[in-house]
Amino acid sequence: MGKTKASDYFKNMDEVADYVESLKMPPKGKYYMRLLFGLLENEGDSIPVLIDGKKINIDISIADTVIAFNNAGLKVLACCSGLASEHTHAKTKHTSGYISILKTPSSETLFRKLFTYKDIKIEYDGETYLKPSLSLKIEGSEKVKAYKWKKILSDVKKAKHETGQS
Repeated sequence: MGKTKASDYFKNMDEVADYVESLKMPPKGKYYMRLLFGLLENEGDSIPVLIDGKKINIDISIADTVIAFNNAGLKVLACCSGLASEHTHAKTKHTSGYISILKTPSSETLFRKLFTYKDIKIEYDGETYLKPSLSLKIEGSEKVKAYKWKKILSDVKKAKHETGQS
């Protein structure tokens, strides 16, 4: 028996949003439910990045990383730098960052080739916005997280160069 996922219960994110709004709980509880289900707007210092024809606000420090992932054929579904310095106005404390991409056979092959880190948590069987996903979780001090993001960006750019994608 596999692990239960949100997609076992919901067909789309509109259903998720309707469900959360239907809950009888105080505003703070609904806020945390929206956070849990990925329904909040970006609370960090961000810039708009064009993804699938839409402008999405991405944390400033990882915007280039998100662009590089997408340019390498790794479709980013969700991300957060996890840097407290970029989330000074957020209602919750950010202690870790992450990037989740759409899991396809080709993205998984490239993801497994690229990311063999011992100090970054890797999830190969996740779900993001009801879609199968692969994720990297970034933890540590502000300095360590910033270093890890630079390493990831460098590795993704190197992979794009090696595969000859433009």
